[in-house]
Formats: sequence, C-alpha cells, structure tokens
Amino acid sequence: MASSNIRKPFLKLLPIQIAAVTAGSVNSLVDTLLTGRYIGPEAVAGIGFFSPMLTVIFLFYVVVRGTTILCGRAIGSGRRNDVISLFSTAAVTVTGYGLLLGISCFCLRSPLTRLLGAGGITADYLQDYIAGYAPGIPFLCASSVLLTYLPCNNELNKSYCVMGFMVASNTALDFLLVSVLKMGTFGMGLATSVSYTLSAVIMIPLFLKKSKAYHFEWKRISFRNMRETLRLGLPEVLFNLGITIRSYLVNLTVMHSIGPAGIAALNVENTLLCFLGAIPQGTGNAFTLMASIYYGERDRDSLKALTGTALKTGLMLSSAATVILMAGSGLISRLFFPEGGETCLLTQQMLLCFASCFVFNTVFTIWIRLLQIEEHMKIVDLMNLLEQLFIAATAIGGMRLIGVTAIWLAQPVSEILCLLAIGIRIVSGLHRFPRTAEEWMKLPKDFGAKAENVMEATADSLEEVARLSRGIMDFLEKRGVAARTRSIVGLCVEEMAGNVISYGRRDGKAHTVEIRVVAEEQLVVRVRDDCPAFDPKQRIDQFEPEDPAKNIGIRMIGKLTRKMDYHTDAGVNTLLMVI
Repeated sequence: MASSNIRKPFLKLLPIQIAAVTAGSVNSLVDTLLTGRYIGPEAVAGIGFFSPMLTVIFLFYVVVRGTTILCGRAIGSGRRNDVISLFSTAAVTVTGYGLLLGISCFCLRSPLTRLLGAGGITADYLQDYIAGYAPGIPFLCASSVLLTYLPCNNELNKSYCVMGFMVASNTALDFLLVSVLKMGTFGMGLATSVSYTLSAVIMIPLFLKKSKAYHFEWKRISFRNMRETLRLGLPEVLFNLGITIRSYLVNLTVMHSIGPAGIAALNVENTLLCFLGAIPQGTGNAFTLMASIYYGERDRDSLKALTGTALKTGLMLSSAATVILMAGSGLISRLFFPEGGETCLLTQQMLLCFASCFVFNTVFTIWIRLLQIEEHMKIVDLMNLLEQLFIAATAIGGMRLIGVTAIWLAQPVSEILCLLAIGIRIVSGLHRFPRTAEEWMKLPKDFGAKAENVMEATADSLEEVARLSRGIMDFLEKRGVAARTRSIVGLCVEEMAGNVISYGRRDGKAHTVEIRVVAEEQLVVRVRDDCPAFDPKQRIDQFEPEDPAKNIGIRMIGKLTRKMDYHTDAGVNTLLMVI
C-alpha cells in the first residue's frame, strides 16, 4: 500500500539530507573565496593541499552508514534498546576517531605538511591552517553524526536551524578572524573549528532525552556490533579510495593533454559535483534511513513503495538540475571565466556533456543503497570502487578516440556502465531477464509476509475503526487463529487506532491512520499515523489513585501484548504490537 505515510516522511527527510550534504560544500566555498580575497592565492593553494586529509577525516562515515542500516532494522523489528546501543556506540567511536585525528594533526602538522606536498610559503600557510583546524576535528565528526540522526528524532526544524547556524557562524567567523583580526590561515581554520564545536554543543542536549528514539546512554555502549557496522559501511572506504585514484589520474591526464585551462574547467565540474551531487546523495541518505526500517519490519510493500517514491522524486530533481546546467551552460561558464577565452569555452562544453550524470547517478545511488541494506555486499563493495575507476578509464581511454570531450562525458558514461553492470549481475543470478520490480530489487521470495497473511487498511473515524476491528477478527478466524487471540487483536486495534482518531486530530489537520496485521509465526499489529507524536509505552505504568480509569485502555493493552514498541520518524509515528 503506497501511502502518504511513506511519501510524507520521505519528502520531509529529503531536503534536510540534501542540505546536510551541501552545508560542508558551502563552508568550503566560503573559505576559499575569503582566503583568496583577504590573504592571497598562495594561501588558497596551501589550504588546497589539505584536501587529502579531508578524505581521511570523513572515513568516519563508514561507522555512520553501517549504524544507520542497523538502527533502521532494529527500529523496524521493535528493538529500541539496540537502537540506543548502536547510536551511543557510534557517537563515541566517531568522536574518539576525530579526537585521535585532531591531536595527531596538531602535534604532527610540520611533517604532515611535507607529506601533503606543500613547500615554501604554501607550507607555512598550510601549517597555520592545520593548527586552527585540528582542534575542531572531533566536533566536526560529532556534529556530522548528530545531524544525521536529528531528523529521525522528529526535530526537523531544529535540523534546518543547526545547518543554518553552522554556515552562518563559519562565514561570520571567517570574516572576523581573517579580514578584521588578520589571523591569516590560522584564523580560517579556527573559524571552521569553532563553527563545528558550537553546532555540536547545540545538538548534544537534544540527544540526552530518553523519550527520543535516538539518544545517548553511557551504559548502552557496546562494541559487539562494530564488526557488522564496519562491514556494512565498507563501501564508503572503497568509494573514497576510488575518488582518490580517479582524481589523481584524471587531473594528470587533463594537465598533460589540455593544460591549465582544462584543470580550471575540471575544478568547476568538481564544484558542481559537490553541490548538485547532493541531490542523488541526499536522496540516497533519506532512502537509506527509511528503507532500513521497512527492511527491519520485513514490509515488502512499503519497501517497494518507498523505492518508487525515491526514484520518482530523485529523478525529477536531478532532471531539473541537468536541464538548468545545459540550458544555462553559456551563462554559468561566464560566471567563472572571461567570455570568449579557452577556459570559458571548455567549461561550457563540459556543462553540456557532463550535466546528465546526476540523472544516472540518482538511479545508481538508490539501487546500490537498496542492495547494501539487503546485504548484497560483494556487488555493493565492487560497484562503489568501480564507479570511480570507470570515470578514470573512460576519460583516459576516450581522450585517444574523441579528444577532450571524453573528459566531460566520463561522468555520465561511467554511471551508465555501473547501471549496466548491476543489471547484468542480476540477470546472471536469475539466469533470465527480471520480470518484476522485486527481481530488479533482488528481494528474496521469502522476504516479508505472504500476501494472504496480511491485511492492510486505513481508518478516518471511530466507526471505521470498529468496522475494521471486526474485519480483522474475521480475517484471523479464516487463518485459524484462536478466538481469544482474535479478541485481543481486535481490542488492540480499537484502542490504539481509536486513540489516534480521538486525540491525534486535535490540531485540526487532515491525517492518515493505517493499520496492518500480519498473521504468520508471530501475530503483529502495526498502527501508523502522521498525527502529533503520542507514545503509549510511556503511559503503560502510569496509575493515578485519584483517577484509576486514566490510561486504563493503554495499560490493559500493555498487559495483553507480548511486546510493544513505538517510534516516530520525520513526522510519522509507528506502533508495533506483537500478540
């Protein structure tokens, strides 16, 4: 059932995830612009030498990606304590990694500068930059983790506020420390450190509330799942390794074949990849957060519906970006370089050839994230590395055939090759061409409940809830469920869905309430709604002598069910009851 309770949270998560990807790029762009304006090109070059270290720093996303998948599964299967443990462990691990890197960079900044290849005045600028930047690395890591999960705690507005604060504070401090106080590249690095530190400090209290699905508890820290976390997150390492190899080979090829003008156009391409690449990456991040939950619930239909929603939305946005880049290629190239020059012409050519990559990359990202959630790790690991190597091979090999155009076509061509490679792998596994969406998704036949054992419906009134309750009991009777159990299920549906109808709509807005019953090895009832959050688990043990009847229905359901779990994600609430 492709419901609004799938589309709504996805569309709420999507802009936040896109903004989160672009926030770092905006900060880097501001740093570069202000450094060039107030310090000089040698300082820009010096800071540029730090780029390889950013790849090392952001390896912590191995832990974040793996934790996201495991947390989603735990939420979907009603294991709330596992979610707390996974999140707490990830927060400590990533922050500890950042602390180790920060201390190492600060204490070893002189040899690190030589290792990164800086010399002369650029080495001095780089050392100063590292001295200011290094203290903030632990907070950069911590704030990135917290910002990933903040929307999952239904803190959508606060997520936007934190990102806005991060960019605004970095820009203001850059100007103050560099332009006013003349602190040079040390001030530039320090501004970034303070910005991330303040952002982390703002978010930390939001993850100390035990009512939130993702919150921190020292006693829950456990590294027993770290191996599985790293295994699921390994594609991030291979992706970054591929980027490093690809960047080196393509830069070398462009420099030898075209010269500085080609490098300048390539830098524009990389800038656009940082910003507009947030569309497929943000789509993939939002998809991963939700798909992991549905996978944990073993909800085949919701997973299919979410995949379709993510593809449609992502393709609309990426197609719009492609059209804008191609239609505005002349104007955009003139924004970067003087009109009529070789660099301007190369940039315009690049935009016309390169722009379509975002469309293909959107499909690739969603497909590969789905396979990652399903643990088809061999193909996921391989494709994350091959994606970047395909770009290098297409650029270098194509130069001999069609010249410089091959450089700009390398991105879209490599994405097409990746999609073909995944398709061929699926076809070879089936020994035939896939006939259904599930086969393209590589969903096992035994994944999720059989259709005949599932009943789904929506309710908009207490009368509909009562009718639905009777219908569910009839459905269970046909499957041989005992009379007492049928009565308990009917009571659960009437009480919990009725509460949503009665109290969840007091805000005067239209809401959707969905009920799903699965009758297999376990009898599971799921109530999903987009009303204001109301966690019945918090009221199960609330007995008030002054009002003995208060919460009596919820307390009774709590005693009749074997397990009850409640979570809210991006404005959609889910109650799972195992009878």
